[in-house]
Amino acid sequence: MCKWLLGVSLLAASCGGGGAVAADAAPPANAPSAGNPAPAGGMHVLSLSSFNGGWGMGRCAYGATTFGSCDAAIACDPLPMPGEGAGDVTISDGSQQVVYVMKNGGYVSDDVSPQWVRNDLTISAPGADIPGFSLTTPEPVTLTVSAPAARSMHPVDEPLEVTWTGGPADYQNLVFGTHDGSGGRKTKSCLLEGGTQSHTLTPEDLSFIGPVDDDVQICVQGIAASSATSGDWLFEASRMTSGICVNVTLVAPTR
Repeated sequence: MCKWLLGVSLLAASCGGGGAVAADAAPPANAPSAGNPAPAGGMHVLSLSSFNGGWGMGRCAYGATTFGSCDAAIACDPLPMPGEGAGDVTISDGSQQVVYVMKNGGYVSDDVSPQWVRNDLTISAPGADIPGFSLTTPEPVTLTVSAPAARSMHPVDEPLEVTWTGGPADYQNLVFGTHDGSGGRKTKSCLLEGGTQSHTLTPEDLSFIGPVDDDVQICVQGIAASSATSGDWLFEASRMTSGICVNVTLVAPTR
């Protein structure tokens, strides 16, 4: 199984499972060549991702990582999207749909995006410069942090156990970090197995945040994901809803 993670924008996807998938298994018409070489990992990646609504699409796979790891390295195919991509990408829940078209090397839509929140979605494209595909992503779930207690205080040099209820999801993302008054933020993400309901943040995990007496926001999201391959392309789609968060104040160690 391979896993991809986008940390600070609260988004992840998984290849190798999670949802009904189908794709044309024929080799792509534009097989790797001097003008279209395969990336170092052997696959091009088209990521389709949604957080509570509109979709983003691109050629980045967001950081091969391991379950339980609280970091987010970004791995991108450096080549631009082929001129016509996979053709128009249609996203539908059976009663409404949005169409994304390729412009200036990226996918955009003139449609007003519905707030895709609960329903299963079908995402498909007929194929053009890269192969066509069809993916179905199940509805995501909302997870609620049950510990630590909101507004509690925690010594910065002690492990912090986070527990939550809800799910299960295909997998989960625990996001923690700080916000300042100007909208700036420092965050990290932990990619977790779908049935997980607790994770311990170590003092090392928390150390990047900065000085003590900072409020740390802790959120856990359930992620619905699916993927398929066609030739040297991996197509992945993921959806995440807002998690219910708590704030905890990190304080100086007690002596």
